[in-house]
Amino acid sequence: MVEKGRTTQICDASVRRPALHLLPGATSLCLLKQRGRHVLKTARLGLFGLLLSNAALAPSIGDARSLSGAYLAAQQAEFANNFAQAARYYAIALSYDPSNPMLADRAMRAEVARGDVGEAIRIATTLEGETFGDDNALINILGVTDALKEGRLTEALERLDLAGDGVMPLVATLWRGWIFVNMGEEAAAFDAFAAMTDNDTTELFARYHAGLAHVAMGEDAAAAAFLADHPQSVSGLNAGASLAQVLLLNRLDRTGEALAVLDGFLATTIGEEGWQRIADALRNEEPVPDRVIERPTQGFARVLYDVASVLGTDNSDVAILYLRLALYLDPDMWDGWLLMADLLERQEQIDLALAAYGAIPTGVVQSINAQLGRASVLETAERVPEALEVYAGLVARHPSLLQIRYLQAQTLRRAERYEAAIAAYSVAIELAEARNILFWQLLNGRAVTRHQVDDWLAAEADFRAALVLAPNQPFVLNYLGYSLVERNEHLDEALDMIERAVEQRPNSGFIVDSLGWVYFILERFEEAVPVLERAVALEPVDPVINDHLGDAYWMAGRKREAEFQWHRALSFDPEPKERARILRKLDVGLYKVRAAEAAERETLQDARNVD
Repeated sequence: MVEKGRTTQICDASVRRPALHLLPGATSLCLLKQRGRHVLKTARLGLFGLLLSNAALAPSIGDARSLSGAYLAAQQAEFANNFAQAARYYAIALSYDPSNPMLADRAMRAEVARGDVGEAIRIATTLEGETFGDDNALINILGVTDALKEGRLTEALERLDLAGDGVMPLVATLWRGWIFVNMGEEAAAFDAFAAMTDNDTTELFARYHAGLAHVAMGEDAAAAAFLADHPQSVSGLNAGASLAQVLLLNRLDRTGEALAVLDGFLATTIGEEGWQRIADALRNEEPVPDRVIERPTQGFARVLYDVASVLGTDNSDVAILYLRLALYLDPDMWDGWLLMADLLERQEQIDLALAAYGAIPTGVVQSINAQLGRASVLETAERVPEALEVYAGLVARHPSLLQIRYLQAQTLRRAERYEAAIAAYSVAIELAEARNILFWQLLNGRAVTRHQVDDWLAAEADFRAALVLAPNQPFVLNYLGYSLVERNEHLDEALDMIERAVEQRPNSGFIVDSLGWVYFILERFEEAVPVLERAVALEPVDPVINDHLGDAYWMAGRKREAEFQWHRALSFDPEPKERARILRKLDVGLYKVRAAEAAERETLQDARNVD
């Protein structure tokens, strides 16, 4: 079947790298990254695991008249994603029991989560040495951050030496290198970076930050040895690393190579207007940002940003903590604000995400992405008219930017404003064709929308054009194949398409369902049953898939199981039309329902022939 709402998503292969060591209390770290955007999964990671739920209302001040009342009020605020109130009530609770390490951790964590790192440092400074010693990971990392912010570099080094496992080893080692850079001890700095040989991942970080250190010191030729000469490894770290490579190549008068890196990236993504603006500026010999890092002190924040950017969304709570610290050290790191807003949006912390996007000023390279992100947050919050207003403003200011038109079309389609969506997709396709780069996602999005308005001939043409660009794209294969099955057209071709889709996405219940359903339409009922059983196992609460399995059971002679499956489908809130059909099947049986439907189709076909 076609999964509603997910027919045009981009699913690139994930890149897995060796795990890193986390702070004590954390469970695991997989460097899971997808092109363009991290995929968020809610994680609960020991020391930094934030309790995120919308299950409770915000508490009142009257709830905090005792230790237990303040603690419960703080937890309630956490459940409501109200970090400001959580911080307030944890502070009150801590005043009742200042020797409680759990309350101290939660109070500091809530302050960091809401963005008040300074207050978290104040709490840590008050508590340090009195109750917690040197083994409290959060106090340690806040203490080092404070020392770096204030330029107390010798103290920062001493804290790192005493912290043991209290600071993530990768962060600690990179920070040591940058501390030596800022102290003017360059040999010690590059020795620290060079010593990071635990695995390919740590070497990648070391090479990148050694290159950045040379950039910060104005040593472009030396930086090239670490950045420009290792494009596939270093630029694969994150977008910032790729940008550093591009800007360095340009500074070395290797603009053609810089453009090749940009064009290679732009060929794999729909727009990415910040990168497009840099590419256009290079071609027109216009000014571009001079470098990713301007001064050595920015290296401390860059370490935290880079680690957060590859933590993967399985560890989003830890990533948010590192990003808050990074932005405390360097409030003008706009890429950090973009990543922060993205993670907060995925945790449905709408106000905090909007505030993070709002921190990015107009005029910087990241400003358009900030507005696009703001529109995404508003749509997530079901404030679609406001999101469309943002897109309208962007279109008015930047009518030729492909990414804006594409994302506007996506939002219009999801809002069921199909005609407007088709128009927006068409403009995006024209803009892409003008650049001689056409993306299957644009054609697929327009095809899905045309299908929604029953313009099947145009939809099919777009689907087939998308397959010319991406012959094995599983979502296009599934949507087109399933649609052909529903229309009872080209069934052998549809079966081939869906089988190819299943080969690539064997764990997608919706695509597996398509295969089972085409077997059903072909009256291969015995083959349909096990395939549809697997689809139900993959998507157990989908009403359509459960309904399909019921039909297959009936036609395979397993009527009691069919009725049970139809009742299950009804329990999962099917669409009104689907519900009526299931009730009819339970009343008179599938044979009579199929016979009535066949007669209705024949009548409609006769009417078309007369016309």
